[in-house]
Amino acid sequence: MSSPKEIIKEYWGYDSFRDSQEEIINSVMESSDTFALLPTGGGKSLCFQVPGLIKEGICIVVSPLIALMEDQVNQLRSRNIIAVSIHSGLHKTEIDRILDNCIYGNIKFLYVSPERLKTEVFQERLKKMNVSVVAIDESHCVSQWGHDFRPAYLEIANIRETLPNVPFIALTATATEHVQKDIIKHLALKEVKVFSKSFARENIRFVVRNSINKHAKILEVCTKIEGSTIVYANTRKHTKDYADLLNSNGIRASFYHAGLKPEDKTRIQEEWITGKVRVICATNAFGMGIDKANVRLVIHPHIPSEPEAFYQEAGRAGRDGKTSLSVLIYNFSDLENLDRSVALKYPEPKLVKRIYSLLFQEYQIAFGTGENFKADFDMSGFSIKHGININTLHYSLKILEYSELIALQNYGRESSKLMFKVSHTGVYKFQVANPNLDDLLTVIIRSYGGIFEHMVAIDEMAIAHRTKLPIALVNKYLQNLVDRDVIYYEAKSRLPSVQFLRSRVQETYLSFPKEIYSDKQSRDKERVEAMKHYVNRVSCRMNVLLEYFGEKRKESCGICDVCSSLNQIGVSQKEFDQIHTAIKIALKTSSLTPTGITEKLPKFSPEKTADILRWMLDNTEVILNLEEKYELKTN
Repeated sequence: MSSPKEIIKEYWGYDSFRDSQEEIINSVMESSDTFALLPTGGGKSLCFQVPGLIKEGICIVVSPLIALMEDQVNQLRSRNIIAVSIHSGLHKTEIDRILDNCIYGNIKFLYVSPERLKTEVFQERLKKMNVSVVAIDESHCVSQWGHDFRPAYLEIANIRETLPNVPFIALTATATEHVQKDIIKHLALKEVKVFSKSFARENIRFVVRNSINKHAKILEVCTKIEGSTIVYANTRKHTKDYADLLNSNGIRASFYHAGLKPEDKTRIQEEWITGKVRVICATNAFGMGIDKANVRLVIHPHIPSEPEAFYQEAGRAGRDGKTSLSVLIYNFSDLENLDRSVALKYPEPKLVKRIYSLLFQEYQIAFGTGENFKADFDMSGFSIKHGININTLHYSLKILEYSELIALQNYGRESSKLMFKVSHTGVYKFQVANPNLDDLLTVIIRSYGGIFEHMVAIDEMAIAHRTKLPIALVNKYLQNLVDRDVIYYEAKSRLPSVQFLRSRVQETYLSFPKEIYSDKQSRDKERVEAMKHYVNRVSCRMNVLLEYFGEKRKESCGICDVCSSLNQIGVSQKEFDQIHTAIKIALKTSSLTPTGITEKLPKFSPEKTADILRWMLDNTEVILNLEEKYELKTN
């Protein structure tokens, strides 16, 4: 048996571990349940990958995103480590084959979503697997997504009945004390060993800027600060808008979001990782698990709804230890939108019940039927047809999903997929018996390799061209082959899908878990208030974040925008707070000239008062009116 140090030397080329990695690995090697809280870039993956390689059997990794699974699987394979993933893009035949290999083959790592653990086929195969470790990557999702839109996260612990003696390791970069307890509780971690490293990132300079013109500010920051950059947008449209802005001003940028084709996602991500593209403008899932150490700048043009997401995304800068920058750009309407966002996420139960009924009516499903029915779902069309705001509809569907009444797949199928259900010999016999389908089947077999072993992406238009058949007839023939059990076939679709998990019931019998409109809503409000506090608090930005995560320290970071301003003015945090508060009180009832303000604050140095007043002007806390008097900025 190799030692952990021999393993990281052989496969990763490292001579030693970082921080508490070795202690965490030893805990897992001793078969102890383990909770590891390491900051972004702290090397969490090694904490389960090293024990997974050393211990006999297979390591199951529960991961939240397909992109994250595939990235880690590809990294392991590049080191000649046998790893696989199971996700929604695979056909059930492929899934069967992978699970069989996990039982009888020499696979060391199996990556799955929490939803996969619940399936009957997985649970049956799990009983036959020799599992060495179960790792829950990005485990904060257990607390945040489990109570939100991924209820399967709350059921991961159910596999402990099958694997009573297998150690669990939960890993995350961001978790308050409450979230840590929530993770440990819902994963049923026993006699858990907790390893926590300070959240402080001494090399990241946190900056907050108030700006009405966000486009101009993004361009200004990207022009001043060189190096690899991430701009986190809150909508898909914004990702393209920001990329277009930067490209038109000579800064090479691309945009990235879940709606892109898989091949485009891969290409764009690779161009950014290799430096061909300097700036990636992306929605918030981008970057999770991506190994790029030299990001110099992370920009948030919109205030995230929670400190956890903000800190994790900002923490993707400076993973090489070099000085990097996190810039949050906001205006006063953003603060109002934060409050509205919480109310938006919790539509009235009466409306959610109405949407539930309309969904069943959409597919003409009667009461007492519909369980496991699945179909494409045009959310935009549904919204317009029934006069329901698209955001209200989105969050209502999430409540129905959390209540385990429906399941949503939020993306379409970019290409059709096909696989033969019968052997080569079976196809030949079918061709002889059905000469009208001979050309079609011959073209398919010759055009697509591996089509007897797994689902393969096909192009109906190309098949129509090669067979000289109308596209409508090709589609008709393919459906005929499905009906006659010759092929598996999934036609491409731009629409997401909805699946009813239970039969339809009367609205009066419908109920939602009480946690939705009580505990969860309260936690969301607390997170919003914490982000507003981060934006508005005139003290060390790093300390404000550390306090949220339950970590207190006396010294300031010395490099954030607030600390830098205090250093320039030459005042302590305490003195700044006193003068800053006194100025706001003085201006509360009337506007004043600079002299008028210093006269109202006789116990403070006029020079320091003037410096702090200029700071407040620069940060748009005060404005100069037409009479050249200072007044508080109201909105």
